[in-house]
Amino acid sequence: MELRHLISWLNGMGVTSVFTAGDSGGKPTHGLEDYISDCVIHLTHTFDGEVGTRHMRIVKYRGSSHGLNRYPFLINERGISIFPITSLKLDYSVSRELVSTGIPDLDDMLGGGVYRGSSVLISGTTGAGKTTLLSKFAYEACRRGERCLYFANEEPADQVIRNMESVGIHLTDYIDDKLMIHADRPTSLGLESHLTEMQDLVMDFKPDTVLVDPVTGLAAAGGPSHRASNAKNLFIKFTDFLKSRGVTSLFTYLIRSQDTVTKTELEISSLIDTWIVLEHVRTNGDYKRLLRILKSRGMNHSSSIAELKFTERGILLKGGSW
Repeated sequence: MELRHLISWLNGMGVTSVFTAGDSGGKPTHGLEDYISDCVIHLTHTFDGEVGTRHMRIVKYRGSSHGLNRYPFLINERGISIFPITSLKLDYSVSRELVSTGIPDLDDMLGGGVYRGSSVLISGTTGAGKTTLLSKFAYEACRRGERCLYFANEEPADQVIRNMESVGIHLTDYIDDKLMIHADRPTSLGLESHLTEMQDLVMDFKPDTVLVDPVTGLAAAGGPSHRASNAKNLFIKFTDFLKSRGVTSLFTYLIRSQDTVTKTELEISSLIDTWIVLEHVRTNGDYKRLLRILKSRGMNHSSSIAELKFTERGILLKGGSW
């Protein structure tokens, strides 16, 4: 009764009042707060395995058409970040400009390159050349004067730089100027924390291109119960975030088996614009790397299979029938 009188008195004074209350099993401690308040916000902290997530739900808000879902949110040094359940609206503009992959033969297969602001997936088994293609795109973009943000989920930055030098890709030429490599173990943070960190870095560095190697590594941060679906939701939110800013994005995807090269466990293939598949095949006792373009929206791309070679002259594609 005293609480009701207090709120009535504050309302009469024209004062906006905010109260906090503990709960028990999702119910208010005293039982009256939900009824006498104009707006009720319920906060929870849940765990999926060892991964904890804070959620926010608007229980009621008089006179407002508020959301009904439970929204993940994060508290960090920048403040409070709330993540929508669904992605952004599909109302952002798209570019007609083509940008080069840095590999002339691959540009020809794609029909001229990839659209600026589009999303590109490079999938393949271990050792197929995914990181090399990604790094070549980053190097050529920096050489054009563009800014690149590289998320390395499996290797430290110095190791990425060292390994790429062996195939003539000298990322050190642009590091800390046009190129930022952010290396982090996916299991060090939950998915919401990863998404917030990635978005913050994009807003601070203002890149033209963002690269994630590999996107499958983020699934480890999704919790054991819904690992694939949680990682897919992060992918949707992050790619929409980048597209709304006109940022070109490239992702590598580790395929576990040669029998599933045209499948993605995270079910993200339908969400990307260009899909490049790399394969290892054995012919006459030798292993060869093969490349094919599974799809490239809006482009008259080649449907042939080419042999991928890393040479002293650069990355070459040799046409053939396999």
